[in-house]
Amino acid sequence: MKNIKNILVSVATVLFVAGCGSSGGGSSTATSGGGCDIGANGLSITSTSYKDGDVIPAQNAGSGANQSPQYAWIGMPDTVKSSAIIMDDEVSPCGTGVNACKHWALYNIPSNIVSVDADLNINTIPGTTEGLTYDGVTVDYNGPNPPSTHTYKTTVYLLNTATNIPSGTAHTRASFEAEYCSQIISKATYTGTYGP
Repeated sequence: MKNIKNILVSVATVLFVAGCGSSGGGSSTATSGGGCDIGANGLSITSTSYKDGDVIPAQNAGSGANQSPQYAWIGMPDTVKSSAIIMDDEVSPCGTGVNACKHWALYNIPSNIVSVDADLNINTIPGTTEGLTYDGVTVDYNGPNPPSTHTYKTTVYLLNTATNIPSGTAHTRASFEAEYCSQIISKATYTGTYGP
């Protein structure tokens, strides 16, 4: 009986690793605390709002016009059924991983959508919902407004299922990966900084 129990534990471990293991081919790594090491697999992000690694413009900051940035992504395999976008901040006083500050989340993005406009009107993408941000009140884009220079990471996730995540669901990149690991085909991250 003990041997059967050990075999079952080993099989469960193998299945978990297979579901959440590396897909290879990409340079993205799992977000801290997410436990889901999925690569980019040819997925890449562009933006007309700011360059990857550069300063986020004031128009996209909470202390400025608070308009959501424009993002586009290429490298969509045929198996994609939906996408999600999450922006968060892990610089103190924010936490890391599942405790990061949530700035924006878009869920249930249909597979035929490969970009979001600047200052996005969520109603232009049927079925798409937004997540609750770090203030516990805002269900919309809540741009950077830090006490010092912070780094903001925006990750695009491609999923093999059509999700139905309700509006107001709060996710950091790490908590999203923890919950949807087995459905994530690939991910890519775009980074920007902002400070007073």
